[in-house]
Amino acid sequence: MDACAGGIYELKVDNEKLQFKADEKYLESLERIQKQIFKHKKTGVVFGIPLEQILRSEKRHVDDGGNGIPRVVEFIANYVIKTALETEGILRIAGNYDKIAKLKRVLDNASLKDFNSIRLEDHNIHDITAILRIYFQELPEPVIPFDYYETLMEVQRNADLPIEERIARIKDVIDNIPQANSTLLKYIIEYLQKIEEHSTVNKMTVSNLAIVFGPNLIRPKVETVQGALEMPLLQGIVQILIERSDKIWGGTPKKRTTNIKKPSLLYVGKITKSPPTEDVRKPASPRVREVMKVFEKLSENGPPVVRKRSDLNNEGHVNQTVGALKSLKLSTGPTSPSPVSKKKKKKRKSSITM
Repeated sequence: MDACAGGIYELKVDNEKLQFKADEKYLESLERIQKQIFKHKKTGVVFGIPLEQILRSEKRHVDDGGNGIPRVVEFIANYVIKTALETEGILRIAGNYDKIAKLKRVLDNASLKDFNSIRLEDHNIHDITAILRIYFQELPEPVIPFDYYETLMEVQRNADLPIEERIARIKDVIDNIPQANSTLLKYIIEYLQKIEEHSTVNKMTVSNLAIVFGPNLIRPKVETVQGALEMPLLQGIVQILIERSDKIWGGTPKKRTTNIKKPSLLYVGKITKSPPTEDVRKPASPRVREVMKVFEKLSENGPPVVRKRSDLNNEGHVNQTVGALKSLKLSTGPTSPSPVSKKKKKKRKSSITM
C-alpha cells in the first residue's frame, strides 16, 4: 500500500488500484484488509492456466530454450521418482482432501520464485501425487487436445486393426499435436513408465496406470454417457503410449519388469455397454463341484408343475433334494414341515371343505 498526497492511500490488487482517504487512525485497518485480500484471493499462476501460457511465463517453453515442462510437474515428478516408486498404490490411493487443498494453495502462489522452500517430505506421498493429477485435470485443454480425441477413439473403435497398424495410427495423431503438448506428454509417459518398472512392489501395472491417469491426459470436450462407456478404449490409448513409447517417439524400447511377459489386455471395438470384468474367483473345490452337479441334475427335471391348489405342496421335490444332499453326507437341517406350512395346510383343507 502506497501513500499519496493529501492523506490518500493507494491499495493495489493485481492490476487494479483502490484509493482510500484515511488518517493514521484507520491506516492499520487498511493494512489488515490488504493482508486478508492476498491471503484469500486465488492467485491462479499454476493451476488452471493454459499450457502455452504457463510455459511462457516460467520461461520454460521449448521455443525459448526451456525443457517444456511446467515447474510444478517437474517438482512433483522428481520427488516421487526419488522417494516413492515402491509405494504400494502410488497414484491410485486418494489423499486427504483438506491437506491436498492446502498444499495446492502453497504451490499456486505468485510470490514463489521457486519451490525450494517447500518441504514435500512433510506431506503424505498420496497427497503429493494427487497434486499432479489435479494439475492435469484442471488444464483448460488436456495434454492431448480436444480436437484429437475423436480421431484417436476411431482408431480404438476399429477392432480389425492389427496392433502394429493401430500403433502407427496413434503415432500419426500424436505427431500432429502441438510441440509443447507432445513434449509434456512424453515426459509424463516416461514418469508413468518409471512407476510401472516397480509394479511388482507398488502394484501399479500398465493397465492400472492407464485407468488412474489416462482420463487426465485425454478427455472429450463434452462429457456424455457414450464417452463414459468408451472409457476402456481411452485407457487403451494410454496403455499403448506406455508400452510402445519407442514406436511413438522413437528411441530404444523401455526395459519392462521381468514379471511382465506380454503386453496388457486392450479393449477395442465399438462399445454400447460396459465390457465384462475379469472373473477372479477361485475355482471350486471338488466337494463343491460335486454338490453343484447334484443341483444341476435336480434342476434338469425342474419343480413339479402346479395344476391345482392341492398340488401347491412341493414337499416331494424338497425331499428329493434333501435325500441327494444326505447322500453326500452334508448337513441339511430339519426336514419336517414348518409350523407355517402346517397352518397353510389346515387353511387350504378348511377352505376346500367349505
